[in-house]
Order: sequence, then structure tokens, then C-alpha cells
Amino acid sequence: MIANLDCEEELAAGAAGSAGSGTRARPRTLSAAARAATAGFGTLLRALAVPGDRLWIPGPVAADRLPEVPGLPSVELLTGRLETVRPTPGAAVLAWGETPSVEALRHRTGRPDEAPLESGATPELPGWIGALRRLPPADPAVVARVHDRRYCLEVQRTLGCALPGAGTVQSVEGLDRHLRTGAAAAGSGLWVAKAPLSAAGRHRVIGEGRAELDQESVRRRLEQLLERFGSLVVEPWVPRGADFGCTALLDGSGAVRALGCHRLEVDRRGAFVGLVLGEAGEVLAVGEREQLERTLRAVGRALADAGYAGPFGIDAFRWRDHRGVGRFHPLSEINARMTFGLVARALAERVRTPGAGAVEASGGPPRRSPGALRLGRTPPVVSGGEVLVPLVHPAGRAPGAWLRCGSG
Repeated sequence: MIANLDCEEELAAGAAGSAGSGTRARPRTLSAAARAATAGFGTLLRALAVPGDRLWIPGPVAADRLPEVPGLPSVELLTGRLETVRPTPGAAVLAWGETPSVEALRHRTGRPDEAPLESGATPELPGWIGALRRLPPADPAVVARVHDRRYCLEVQRTLGCALPGAGTVQSVEGLDRHLRTGAAAAGSGLWVAKAPLSAAGRHRVIGEGRAELDQESVRRRLEQLLERFGSLVVEPWVPRGADFGCTALLDGSGAVRALGCHRLEVDRRGAFVGLVLGEAGEVLAVGEREQLERTLRAVGRALADAGYAGPFGIDAFRWRDHRGVGRFHPLSEINARMTFGLVARALAERVRTPGAGAVEASGGPPRRSPGALRLGRTPPVVSGGEVLVPLVHPAGRAPGAWLRCGSG
């Protein structure tokens, strides 16, 4: 069984309980639009499935939104509250992220500590996808620690790559004192205060200077986040030139299997809208690529030392400081879970496109350039020789997803 869930929200609920009353808080209910988007994008985990797998998503997705995609298996979709799902006895579970609810699901299967999804009844996938399906499940308590932005800041400081002025605050007054030190100078006065656990641009405040703290709406939003999480990570909001990511697998022995870099596509507020495979090497300078790959392996060692094993990814970006000097930030996020970069790589390896044979998940070179994953309400524009493969059709407020393959 494969489970897609908004793991940041569940982990954030645990963090909120620790910061507040000491009791575990329930995850916040997603809005209807967010639930529809999460459910639709959850179906992309077909890229990691074999025939016979069942895929849990947080809400229903109409059958006419899911086109048949050559190379991807059909799977049974499950919805409803995860705690009420009745898994097949003896089935293994592959999750987007390891949380207490996933751990409870594993206990209901009777295999809480066993990882392999393959069995004698289903074919084993080769290459890194098969390796991913065989990874041992991580301890949710470890995931909650290493997926936290405060842990990322610790690693950044250890590696000497934290943004100038980055830090944590426990109150609005603490943020005011932090800004007095010139903490936002690198971003020409702009700053962002982020919840320790969040994704997709949620749970954060972007402001300019200390005067912003006098605005009632800004102060109220900061106080709400602080009440929920106890502290916030503050960084200068810097002008980005390009965003990148790397994905990897970390096995139980601490060995890092790097899967490659990609270029991230984000909107003006930094929210993820897609990624491009195969072009990161053309966009990244040689020194930047070496720094990003070196940082990926250093993060892998830190995660292993913390007791984590499983898929992970890091984000990075190129930016300019207030003097206009170009810089490279090799570690902006640590994602101790599956990522869209990993799913996009699996899609690119498994999807068959017209004029190209099946690309096996064996790590071999594809017959077409890997292409790009794009999320949104309208399909991306393709140029001559490119092929656009619809993965999830948009419907109403629910966005769709497409794989754009080049003609390489």
C-alpha cells in the first residue's frame, strides 16, 4: 500500500503540542481547495507502484481526471480518514513521509517494522525505485526532528552555509530585537518568518523592516504562528535568480545514493509549481553543482547520525545580496521524506511517450531528455519536438499535472 499525506501538517501538530499544552494537537484540516490539490497530486505516486498496489489519498479524485498513462500501472485508490483504512493483512506500506498515523497503519498490517513492498506475487522494480520500496521505515520521532527547519539551521551553521542573519525567535519582541541587529540587511530589509514545519508556502510571514511589526495584521499572524509552534525561523528574504534541488536515498547503513539535481520552478512568493529534470547541469555552474552535491552528502551523513534512513532531498538557490553580488545558497531546506523531485524522476523513467520505447527504472539513460513536471490549472506550452503527457487533468479549483518530455 502507498500512502500520500500532508505529513508536514501532522508533524506540525505534534510540534504544536510540544510547544503548547504538552498534549498532541490534531493536524489542521486542509481547505477544500488544498485537499483537492493534495489528492490529485497524490495520484502521481503511481510512478512508484506495481500492479496490485493500493494508493491512499486524502480526498476523492474523479476517474475522468486520471488519464491512462503508458508505462504506469493502474492502482486502486482509497480515500477517507487514514486511521479507518483497513489495509490488507501482511501488506507493506510506502509513505510520502513517516508520521505516527503511518506507523499506526503499519501496525494494523501486522508488519510495523518491515519495509519491502515487493512480494512473490508482484514483480520487483529494478534500480533506485526498487531500492526505495525496500528501505526500512524511519522512526516518526526522528523524522519530526530532522524535518524541522530548526534542525536545518543547525546543519547550515555546522556546514557554514546559513544565510546571513538567519536565526530563531520565540516572540514578536524577539523578532524586533533580531531585526535591530541588521538580520534582514542581506535582503535589503525584507525578511521571512517561517514555521518550523510547513510546506507549499504555508505558515509564514514576509515583511519589510521593523515597522512592519506595528501593523496589526502582521503582528496577529506572527502571534498565531508563535502560539502554535513556539518559535519561528527567520531569514532575510533575498532576491533569487534560480532554485534547485537534489534527491537521494539513505539506507540503514548510512550510505547515500544520490539520484541527481533538478531546477525548481516557483512563483514570486517561493511556492512550488514544477521542476525541470536534466537542465540543472546546464543552469548550474560547475562550482555550484559540486557544492550542491557535496552538501547533499553532508546532509545525508547528518541525517544518518540522527538515526534517519529513507528518501530525502535538499533545496538550494542562487541569489544576489544588497550590493548586487551573486551568491549560491546550497541548503535552504531539508526534506526527510519523498519529494516531487523524486516522483518526477520516477515518472520520467517509467512513462512511455510516442516515438520512444519504455524507459526502464534501472538508472540507464532515457531515450528522450527527461523533461519537466508542471503543476497548475493550464497545461504548459511545449516547443517543437516536445511531448506533453497529461498525468492529472485539472477540474474546477483542483490543479492538474503534466510531464513534458523533450526530443533529446
